Amino acid sequence: SDAIAIAALVSALAGLVFCGLPSVAGLILGVIAMRQTKRTGQDGYGLALAATIVGALATVVMALGVLLWIGLMASSMTIV
Repeated sequence: SDAIAIAALVSALAGLVFCGLPSVAGLILGVIAMRQTKRTGQDGYGLALAATIVGALATVVMALGVLLWIGLMASSMTIV
């Protein structure tokens, strides 16, 4: 589960660079790693928590950006 936590953190951080898309995977992997570390008692809970937080923030920012873009496109349309 430590490897999953590292993969989650790398994916979440990659989401900051690549327009948020990998952050969704980082968020999901982070939650999975957190559950596994709690269940098995292995190391990696802190990494998984960090990945979950970064992934969630990047996902929210990406979703707000998409909504803003849709709003701007809708407001610029003219009805004939």
